Amino acid sequence: MLTNPYFIRNLNFCIRDNSLKNEPPEENSIPDSKYFSYEDTSVINEVTIKEKDKCVVYLQNNWSEEDANILCSGNVLDNGVTLKNNVMFGYISKEDYKNAELEVTYVDGISITVD
Repeated sequence: MLTNPYFIRNLNFCIRDNSLKNEPPEENSIPDSKYFSYEDTSVINEVTIKEKDKCVVYLQNNWSEEDANILCSGNVLDNGVTLKNNVMFGYISKEDYKNAELEVTYVDGISITVD
């Protein structure tokens, strides 16, 4: 949960003024919810391939064998796609991590929505 009042004041200041002024925000100013909202979330930190061959077999459901080999080797396709991108955008679901022999680690983060 976002609880640091200094961070909240500065975030509010930047969102309200939309500028990079060198003026500090008013002391004890708490942002009004009409400006933004936030929620705690988890962010993918790392995707580790535990067994390349099983990863390749799994990815061949949606990718060519060549592309599956590139992705499961930890490399990037010519169009910039990585295995981590596939996990981040939900193309490989949490339920399939085991089938694809992937280990995915997360870190805590926040999602901020400006109203």
